[in-house]
Amino acid sequence: MDHVHLLQDIDKLHKEAKQDQERTLKSEEATREVLEIVNKTLKIIIELLNENIGFSSIFDEILEEF
Repeated sequence: MDHVHLLQDIDKLHKEAKQDQERTLKSEEATREVLEIVNKTLKIIIELLNENIGFSSIFDEILEEF
């Protein structure tokens, strides 16, 4: 292989790595968004349980974790 082909291969690998990094960042962002929704949902469930069952001290401790 000559230098031109090596440089082309390096450029191709660099572009692929950049695309992989962008996909990873998008995936991480989507995961964070899902976790935020899960946390909000759990808070609502715990608050509803607090109101309906009256185990407020137990659930208050759990809410503090969020």
